[in-house]
Amino acid sequence: MYITVNLTGMVIRGFFYDTKLEKMKTDKKTPLFIKQEILKDKRADIGVTILFFIITVLFLYLLYRYLNIWMVIAALLIMFCRIPDLIWEIKNGKKVTVSDRPKGGIYLITDILIFITLPVIWWSLYNL
Repeated sequence: MYITVNLTGMVIRGFFYDTKLEKMKTDKKTPLFIKQEILKDKRADIGVTILFFIITVLFLYLLYRYLNIWMVIAALLIMFCRIPDLIWEIKNGKKVTVSDRPKGGIYLITDILIFITLPVIWWSLYNL
């Protein structure tokens, strides 16, 4: 579970950039060397995203190869359930907590789906 959450975080964060950096890139008051550093960071972010996407695919393949398809389904379910919260964290710049969490239908669905992964993991280990 821990590995899938971290892999999801590394891949998804590459698709969403900080809006403050985008504004600085187009601002005329920003010095040229800062704009160049922003471009270098963007290229590095793309490289990290591609690398961790490959690692994620390899991780899912190894789960299938050494465990079974049910464990892959559980891992994909955990990854899917983490995406909306992660996007909310990136946009708001703070972690999701019990008192300060996003509201809405997709968040409720992912909160329910995450609890379904436990029986799927149990079924996966039962069928080894």
